[in-house]
Amino acid sequence: MKYCLMVENVWDIVDGTEAEPGDPQRQQEFLKRRKKATAMLVSAIKPELYYLLTSCNDSPHEMWTALRTHLNEILLPIRCS
Repeated sequence: MKYCLMVENVWDIVDGTEAEPGDPQRQQEFLKRRKKATAMLVSAIKPELYYLLTSCNDSPHEMWTALRTHLNEILLPIRCS
């Protein structure tokens, strides 16, 4: 998923390294890319996992963090066994 987001030039928004710019012209482009990132994340997961995103306020970074945390909780016991 990370590489799909990188190809679409939205990964920096998702990982939190790109903040919303103050310049109105750049802000409009940022918000467009942010919506794209949100749509890509939501469309990439199973509907059973949508509940993880309900408290994320349409923030791609918060969504990514919630998904990563959830998957780490599931996979950690598998990795340790």
